[in-house]
Amino acid sequence: MGKFRAADGGTIFLDEIAEMPIEAQTKLLRVLQENEVEPVGSARAYKINVRVVSATHQDLYKNVQKGLFREDLFYRLNVLGINIPALKDRKQDIPALLDYFINKIAIKTQMATKEISKGLLSKLLKYDWPGNVRELENKINRAFVLSDGHIIQESDFDFSPRASINDENPDSKINIHNIIPLKQAEKDLIEAALAHCDGNMTKASSMLGIAKSTLYRKVKEIRF
Repeated sequence: MGKFRAADGGTIFLDEIAEMPIEAQTKLLRVLQENEVEPVGSARAYKINVRVVSATHQDLYKNVQKGLFREDLFYRLNVLGINIPALKDRKQDIPALLDYFINKIAIKTQMATKEISKGLLSKLLKYDWPGNVRELENKINRAFVLSDGHIIQESDFDFSPRASINDENPDSKINIHNIIPLKQAEKDLIEAALAHCDGNMTKASSMLGIAKSTLYRKVKEIRF
């Protein structure tokens, strides 16, 4: 049927629209202009009535100037533009995002919810967040797994060494000499997840965000 026909009468979301090849952009433009799609291998076109929402982390206007994005498609899509600032520019959202992610992780892992210590929250509000909201979600997921109590402490959280914590106290800076090898960090994280889940591979893989088969393979590599 195709995504556009499935979305007929509703909304279709096109993520990372800037990554679309020029050839596909041409086809999309025709769909938006004619309000119809022609499925691959079909000899007929189908009328559609779809609201299109698209997103990108790139500057589409600059891509148009560079010849990487069709100008006519840009204006066709840019009817109502909404700019969402990077997380570093809207740090007031961090507490609400933390609550949301922690509840989401607790439900997914069937574990008791946890809180963020005041010291950690203070550092999170000063961190630059080069990886944006996705980085926050990944890091809080890891901290949730590694923390022993019901409060996530500063020691449970892993800050990226390439981003600074804007604190006058030099002790709050990342010490590059304390970084451990990636293999060791992965081993520690897997063992911590298994310990929290009493060896339950299904729950541990869910915590780590990987397939159970992947976890089995990694455990085998660690132990043998």
